[in-house]
Amino acid sequence: MLVPLCHPERIRPNYMGLSVVSHRRSDGSLRDDKAPTLPLPRSGYLRKNRNTGNIFPPQGHLCTKPALLPPPQKLKTQNSKLKTEIMSVNQLHQTEPRWFAVHTRARCEKFVQRALAKKSIHAYVPLSRVLRRYVRSTRLTEKPIIPGYVFVKITKVDYVPVLETENAVGFVRFDKDLLAIPEAEIDLLRRIALEDGLDVTAVPGLLLTEGDPVEISGGALTGLRGHIVKTEGKRRFQVALERLGYSLLITVDAGLLGRV
Repeated sequence: MLVPLCHPERIRPNYMGLSVVSHRRSDGSLRDDKAPTLPLPRSGYLRKNRNTGNIFPPQGHLCTKPALLPPPQKLKTQNSKLKTEIMSVNQLHQTEPRWFAVHTRARCEKFVQRALAKKSIHAYVPLSRVLRRYVRSTRLTEKPIIPGYVFVKITKVDYVPVLETENAVGFVRFDKDLLAIPEAEIDLLRRIALEDGLDVTAVPGLLLTEGDPVEISGGALTGLRGHIVKTEGKRRFQVALERLGYSLLITVDAGLLGRV
């Protein structure tokens, strides 16, 4: 690269691959004067290091102090590809707590709930109590209604502490969007969890509805509306969790169902 100090008139490369500036007099002969800031060698040119930007005289010159130039600016090429970042929807709020679903490792729902409680984060795991009969005993056991899910009610400041929780895989996203779970769906899960001995099965996806819509008219689920679906030869009551993308299949006595 050339560094003109005395109005150079010609540019040519030298044997080292560096650029050279030659200075000529009015009659065409090489000029052998000195630059105002740095003495020039008798050959009338300086060399510049392309990597560091420093100017050095050619070999054999006694000047040992190079002239420093400002670092070269990087030029933006017109052919460079512009990286466009697709902004995803994030419904986390600064001050308003909202419900979000967190995916956990298998059979770690209660562990994650206790770990979040130690961080003062409101976490909820909907559990269904089922009576299991064994050979010598009968036991009431609890199982998550939706396996692998923990629901947290958080603000934006709690986002990172939730991710740092042991056995928490990450937030459940919908098409890369972090969407809040409606309060109505959380209340529905709570109502189902209050009913002891209720046979509930969570199925991913929204099943096709069959027949007329019905409503439960007795028990803790009074007023709950859904459809009757037929799966594996059984007719069961279906409740759709639209935001979560799950269908809850509940075994309900036919006497408690009425048409809407």
